[in-house]
Amino acid sequence: MATIQKRPLKHGYSYRVVWREPDGTLQQRTYRNDEEKAKDLKRFLDANNNSMNIAQQAKLRSLSTAPTVRELVEHHIENLGGEVEPGTVQTYRGMLRIYFTGTGIGETPIDVLTTSQVRTWFDELDRSPKTKKNVHALLSAAIRTELRQDKPRIKANVAEGVRSPKSVKKTRDPVFLEKHEIQALIDAMPDEVYRRMVDLKVYTGMRFGEITALRPSHITERRGRMIISVREAWKRHAGKEVGQPLGAPKTNKGTRNITLSKSAAERFKPWLDSIEEDNLIFTVPSTGTQITSSYFSRIIWAPAVDPLVEAERGKRPVLHARPTPHDLRHTHASMLIEAGNEFMLIQERLGHESITTTIGTYGHLRNDADARAADSLE
Repeated sequence: MATIQKRPLKHGYSYRVVWREPDGTLQQRTYRNDEEKAKDLKRFLDANNNSMNIAQQAKLRSLSTAPTVRELVEHHIENLGGEVEPGTVQTYRGMLRIYFTGTGIGETPIDVLTTSQVRTWFDELDRSPKTKKNVHALLSAAIRTELRQDKPRIKANVAEGVRSPKSVKKTRDPVFLEKHEIQALIDAMPDEVYRRMVDLKVYTGMRFGEITALRPSHITERRGRMIISVREAWKRHAGKEVGQPLGAPKTNKGTRNITLSKSAAERFKPWLDSIEEDNLIFTVPSTGTQITSSYFSRIIWAPAVDPLVEAERGKRPVLHARPTPHDLRHTHASMLIEAGNEFMLIQERLGHESITTTIGTYGHLRNDADARAADSLE
């Protein structure tokens, strides 16, 4: 807590405000014949953890008439227009509620916000690097929208240049399953529809939203081979009033053809032949409705995986690590690499927009390529 030391002068009094900053340094400021200013500074310091910087920001906030960061982000979201999918807008509203409503940065007027504040806020966000990046991108986009106005109330985008260090480790490494683990996982599924879906997913690398949107009309047979045409995917959920719509795959290259191996096609064809008309190939058995990722993860996947990663006394667990449904896609890529396929082919099969994504995710698996490169120097 700050203190005021009153001392007599030849003409009047001096009022020295003394406080200790959060880092332990002792600070002081003296006012001649102005007790009210000294009391005002003491009040601000007491209310702001004895930090002059925080106190100054609080005073600026109290004098500002500009909208807050929360209001800026909210205005940006509400004026995105029809080019942004409803599910994405819903996600942005969730970010607004969690990261900007009732928070220090959210209630800061935009004309007071500084790069230093944004950096501190960003560094202290206890979220995965991807989430932090997305929240920061929303803030930066909202500021850019303000700067495009005829009379912007700010002069620069203070969120620009604030990034996570490149060395930040991923919060979770992919799990690559061995073939015997894949079969154990398929066998653990509680119903044939889920066994067929897991089998097809691991041998095609399809995204969850793609495989659960499959219909018989998406599959053709050419020259004795079965080919899946990926043209649709369930989009991000947008709330009860909008639902989860079908749309194009995640990326432009997500629209692709995937050829099944002969053995995978033999396992899948009897199930495909049992689907009536052009209904969804994979649905919840009890309701015949779409299989959502949240339902599958909680109700089907987790109860099936739990026993496989829990070791019985004196025995090894069946799975060497706990996989997620998305790890079936990672496993598909790892099998392609192990078989010697080139990254360009793997990129096309997975539907990655950029080869950089493919190499960045799976490049470390190509130990054989590194060995061949070393041998070429002999």
